[in-house]
Amino acid sequence: MPIQADKHEVTTTRSEQIRRRPWTSVAGCPGVYVKELSRRHDLVDVLLRFEPGASTPGRPHMGIEQHIWVLEGEVSVGSHRLSDGAYIVVPPGAAHPIAAAGAKGCLLLQSHIPVTAAPLTEVVSTSCQQ
Repeated sequence: MPIQADKHEVTTTRSEQIRRRPWTSVAGCPGVYVKELSRRHDLVDVLLRFEPGASTPGRPHMGIEQHIWVLEGEVSVGSHRLSDGAYIVVPPGAAHPIAAAGAKGCLLLQSHIPVTAAPLTEVVSTSCQQ
């Protein structure tokens, strides 16, 4: 069961809790599995595991931005081939077919972030001073 994050408290999940969560097959995408880590309204964080040669069509999503971090292996996102440590931002409406590119498949951390029309009023601080 994914963590239902409370907007007023820090939420943590221990590695053993994540390991115990089941992987679920992604419908229509043989060899692709998802493990939901957290969900708060439309903000969703998941692990995606691709077996070698597996892929997803990467249809455009309106209203959300996707952030993808390659944790293990090699992946192709559209025309970009990336390896572990790479970070990808998929803007709303962009096609982004994803395919495992290496012999061992790949593991991704993906965040679905709702996009609002309102401008950001708070950004990540670059200072510890208040």
